Formats: sequence, C-alpha cells, structure tokens
Amino acid sequence: MNSKNIECARVQENIAWGRSLSDLEQNHMFSCKECNNLALEFEEIDSAIKNLSIEIPDKFADVVMERIMATESEQANLDKRIVEFIIALVDNQILRWGIGGTSLLLAFSAH
Repeated sequence: MNSKNIECARVQENIAWGRSLSDLEQNHMFSCKECNNLALEFEEIDSAIKNLSIEIPDKFADVVMERIMATESEQANLDKRIVEFIIALVDNQILRWGIGGTSLLLAFSAH
C-alpha cells in the first residue's frame, strides 16, 4: 500500500466516522477526487437523515427490552436443559460402567 492509499484510507475513515479532519487531511480531501466524492456522499446522507421526521412509538424501548430479556431467558433455560441432559447422560453411563465393572470384578474375584 503506497502513501497515497494510506492517506486516503485515513481520511476516508475519519469522514465515515464523522471526525474532524486536520488541515493536512482537508487539503488531501480537496485535492483527491475519491476522498472528495466520499465526503460529498456522506454530507448528502447526513443532510437526508437530519431532514427525516421519525416518530418512535410509545414504550418502544420497553417492548424491545422485554423481547431481549425473553430471548435471553429462553436461551438460559435451553442451556440449563442441555447441561442437565448431558449430566444425566454421563451419570447414566458411569452408573452402567460402574455396575458392569463391579460385577466383572466380583466374577473374577470369585474364581
């Protein structure tokens, strides 16, 4: 990557994040067609967003948070059930292996 590309990347990133440009970066933006076009596009987007009239429904945040909490609760319950199932499965296998091992041990010790 050459120095012009590095400069473009830095300027374009600052433009995209809405950061102020240093004098050197502003000079680059005005002299570089790609960076200047990007700055103009972001300015158009910013203007369009500022002119939008958006109405947020009453209790919108409350409804969103309730749904998030419900989803997290469902996931926690699923995780708990999976862990319980695995523990039951492992306990069952250990119990069978333990009983089988004991009877085998008793069979050998009896002879």
